[in-house]
Parts: sequence; C-alpha cells; structure tokens
Amino acid sequence: MENKKIDLFHGIWMLLPFFIITLFIVLRWIDIESFLVFFILFLVTLTAVFAAIVLIILAFRNLKNKWNKAIIIWGAFNVLFFGTYCFYNSTHSIFAERMAKHYEKNKTGIEELCDYFVNAIDDSCYVDLMFDKDYEISKLVVRPIGGEDYIKWDHNSNVNSLLLLVGLNDEEVDNIQKKLKDVGCIGICYSDKYDKINLSWKYRGPDRFYYELFNRPMTDEEKDRALTCGECGIPYNDHIVFHNFVGTPWGYLDFSSEQRDKYLKKHQPW
Repeated sequence: MENKKIDLFHGIWMLLPFFIITLFIVLRWIDIESFLVFFILFLVTLTAVFAAIVLIILAFRNLKNKWNKAIIIWGAFNVLFFGTYCFYNSTHSIFAERMAKHYEKNKTGIEELCDYFVNAIDDSCYVDLMFDKDYEISKLVVRPIGGEDYIKWDHNSNVNSLLLLVGLNDEEVDNIQKKLKDVGCIGICYSDKYDKINLSWKYRGPDRFYYELFNRPMTDEEKDRALTCGECGIPYNDHIVFHNFVGTPWGYLDFSSEQRDKYLKKHQPW
C-alpha cells in the first residue's frame, strides 16, 4: 500500500511540468491581463519545458511503465495544443479584428469620452492617464501649460496635486474613470501638439493594445507610413490606427507588417 502511494506521488510529480505547460497555453489563449502574472508564469513554464524535455527523453528508455506512457502522451498533446495555438494566431489577425469590433460596439461612448477628456484638461498640456484592472490610477504623466518637462507621478506622492496642474479635479477624474469603464478601456493619453488621442484598450501579458485616434483625417504621408512602415500599427480608417505596444530591452514593438497585411486583405481602411 505504501509503495502504491509513493508511486502515485512520484507519477504526479513527474507530470507536473506538463500540467504547467498546458496551463500556460490555456491562459495565454484566453488572455492574461496582468504582466506580473504573465512574467512569473512564463519563467515557471520555461523551467517546466526543460524538465519536460528531460522527462520525455528518459521516458523512452522504459515504455512499459505507465507513468512514462503518460509523459509521452501528455507531451505530444502539449506540442499539438501549442501548434494549434500558434496556427490560430498566425492565420487570424485576431486582435485587430477584436479591436475593430470593440470600437464599433463602443463608438459613441468612445467619442463622448474623448470629447469630455479634451474639454476637461487645460489647453496646450499633455496628459497620460492609466488605470489598473480595479480602475485605480496606476500611471500618470503630465506636462502643464508652458512647461517643457514631463512630470511622472510618484506613487508615494499625492496624485490630486499633479492632476490639478493640468486642470483635472476629483469629479472630472471620476467621470473619466467611469466613461473609460463604460467603453471597456483602461487609459487615455492626449497632447494637442500631435492632434490625436491614444486610447488604451487592454493589456494581454506584456502587450498593450491601444487605439490611435486622430482628431482630423490622416495626411497622405501618415497614410503611406501606416501602410508601409514595418511596425507602425494597423490602419482601420483615415482617423484610427490599431496598435499593439510591446516594450522590450531592444526597443518598441508593434503589430508586424505580416499581421497588418493579413488584416488589410479583409479590410480596406480607405
């Protein structure tokens, strides 16, 4: 009886890396919005992959053992599962399509939000305001009227004093928070210098998806850049560009030209 318990515990322990890999693929597919959770799970999964490879190699030495058979079967399943995930994402501009559907569904609310935000803040200033999943302020960067330097909110300081520098009071911030929540977005950034708003839709692991909303039709130069630049987002129409921001040690990444071209085969922006 004791030997069976030890054998069962040993078998479960050996299958743990394969369970972690399966869990990672599932969570990646259904969206992990927390970067911290994604990063920790990624490191754990990376360790699990190395362990799984070693276990599979060892399992082939004794195929009569039931746990070794389970290791090989689950390993094969994970390979097929991951392959299916990669194929699905490579053949569908899934997030550009989802961004388009989300925008059309919330178009009126987004327009009202943008108008309210621009009218609420002082003229000739810069504001980048982000909320976390509980809609508490997580990031604030401002440049007041006549200022040259950008001021970033220190979480140990009073955020209200920084908001007042750009003309935002508590009631206006609450309204912006509510309007963002109503349209399913988490952040908004505006500078009249660039005549556009960046509206953050959601996080997915390290990726941040946002809309670049121009206050006027894009120029021919801007259109040409959106259609030909390697990683400059995906144009939706002459006022909107979809972006997938990914910060890396090597710089800024966006939707690839391949993802853009696949989406634009189905949707012509102008």
